[in-house]
Amino acid sequence: MPWGGTYRGLSGFGEFFTAVSTHISSKVKPEVIYQAGDRVVQVGRTRGTVRANGRPFDSCEVHIWRISDSLISALEIYVEDEVFLAALDADSA
Repeated sequence: MPWGGTYRGLSGFGEFFTAVSTHISSKVKPEVIYQAGDRVVQVGRTRGTVRANGRPFDSCEVHIWRISDSLISALEIYVEDEVFLAALDADSA
């Protein structure tokens, strides 16, 4: 993914979302949210379009938020890579 990688701290959080929004326009639709200890897990879908080529995508996703002292201390995001890579590839059919 063009926005893949490890981002750290509050500035990294902003850098990640800036990187994503540079490439895609999307909306997340949470389907279920679970709380387990210091983690909040959101399962849902993200749908949108690739900015460079207008191709649509629709992907399952999972967000795992870790909470420490009432603040977000970590966020892991899992999506269907193949869905995004196909939409990002201007040459794919």
